[in-house]
Amino acid sequence: LREAIDKLSTACSEICADTHAEWQAFEKTVPRFGPHFWYLGCKPVRGGPFTITGKPRQQLQDLDLLFRQARIINSHFLDWVKSWDEWGVGLVRHVAGPVKHAQRAIQKCVRTYFRDPAAISDLVRCTVVYEDIV
Repeated sequence: LREAIDKLSTACSEICADTHAEWQAFEKTVPRFGPHFWYLGCKPVRGGPFTITGKPRQQLQDLDLLFRQARIINSHFLDWVKSWDEWGVGLVRHVAGPVKHAQRAIQKCVRTYFRDPAAISDLVRCTVVYEDIV
């Protein structure tokens, strides 16, 4: 389990570094706006590791890059969840879900997270069914 988590962590770190570098390169091409002008493609006025409701934030604040990360990580995540059955934890089955649809992520970003794309944390997901909860 530890080895699988370490591999996943390393892969995520590499992807974060790559996408962060791409974001920085892109950011240099975009004109600077005033502090009150903000839309989904720009960095939010707020910052820090947590949202205003206390939820951890993503390192990236760009939906396109978050979705790119999600598509890359998705199959690795599903393989990792599938391997839980080998650990004898009572996993009955898992149902692979698709990466969250962009329209729904944008709705959630605007309606729930005060236009903070870094607050979206469930782009990669699946359903896990166990025999019991004890």
